Amino acid sequence: MSVARASAAEQMVPALRPAISLIDHEGVTLMAAEVEELPRNQKPCYVRNKGMERGSYLRVGESDRRLTSEEVQQLTAERGQPRFDHEPVPDINPKTTEHWLGRLKQEGLVESAVAGRGHRDTRYRLTPTARKQNTPFQ
Repeated sequence: MSVARASAAEQMVPALRPAISLIDHEGVTLMAAEVEELPRNQKPCYVRNKGMERGSYLRVGESDRRLTSEEVQQLTAERGQPRFDHEPVPDINPKTTEHWLGRLKQEGLVESAVAGRGHRDTRYRLTPTARKQNTPFQ
């Protein structure tokens, strides 16, 4: 990769790595750059020195249109839930866990989804009531 191409790629967040090819067409050499669509969890791609809010664009036909603040926020929101949120908490106090689960069950906000042999094997989920109330447990 040339220095200029590497520098241009690094100006974007995340850095773009287009597939560059040279095509002979009617006696003229054309350069084609193929850019793969980013996965949802990496959108929006933006110009580093402009920041996400002012440097995110959408390709429309042969031109670029800057995304609105709302569109940037929507893409950011669609990145999905962080994966670390699904990992068990190490060294958690079982009594504390039972206390909080008891309170949440009492208020009708969680229910057992999969019962296990011990507290570490049991999975819980929000009840429809909790989802409707837009609780902070979501």
